[in-house]
Amino acid sequence: MIYYIYMKHFLHTIKDSVSNREWYHHIVKGEKPIGFLYIFLLKGIVGIVVTLFISMTFFSAFPVVVQQIKSAYPKGLEVKIEKGLLSTNQDNPYYLFNKEVVIDTTANADVATLRAYKVKALITETDIISVKRNGSIEIIPVKSFPSVTINQKNIDFLIDLVSSFKWMVPIMLLIGTWLFGTLGVYLMSLVHALVVWGVLKLMGHRTSYRNAYSVALYGQTIPIVFLLNFAPTLIVLIVVTLLMFKKK
Repeated sequence: MIYYIYMKHFLHTIKDSVSNREWYHHIVKGEKPIGFLYIFLLKGIVGIVVTLFISMTFFSAFPVVVQQIKSAYPKGLEVKIEKGLLSTNQDNPYYLFNKEVVIDTTANADVATLRAYKVKALITETDIISVKRNGSIEIIPVKSFPSVTINQKNIDFLIDLVSSFKWMVPIMLLIGTWLFGTLGVYLMSLVHALVVWGVLKLMGHRTSYRNAYSVALYGQTIPIVFLLNFAPTLIVLIVVTLLMFKKK
């Protein structure tokens, strides 16, 4: 029974926060709770819905992505980085990704060789040279990478390891959208409340910053439901303030 009462009160608060002018006037008089619990519960409900939607998409796409990664890696290729030098078990040159990348551990690590191969990236024994999207050349020394062996067996092991933890994705999403999301609303409302406070003063309503902060919290029902960021939320709050406190 008590849960029914709480839920009924919560639903009424949602309705009042988007339509009840008289209710907002009680807020600026300090006659309503500041709104921390309301935002926490609302973010929780939205967080659960977002988590369920993203999780369903993630879990349905995950096997496909895994298979694409496994099939994309060239069969039989093994790349080793040891003591700052790169080597492979294949003959030079060895092309990857539809001949957009070439491995040649005997080639000179320079731009001329990259252009001679007509590829987007050249991997040599000592450097990785690539063409960035803006056309500039980037050179990364192999010695900047740790010693590692890359082959199909190790990739499969890494994929299996990641797969064993995929159940954590919904938990992390829920924590992010609910707990951190709620904290973000609390913090952003510190700035939003200043604007609301200013608008209220211009409209002739004298109130405290605390009450303006409460208005800013309750006024975020629509932005939270529609996942709006800082700037659109501020616009919505200004509109809500103007509508709820305009003179009849």
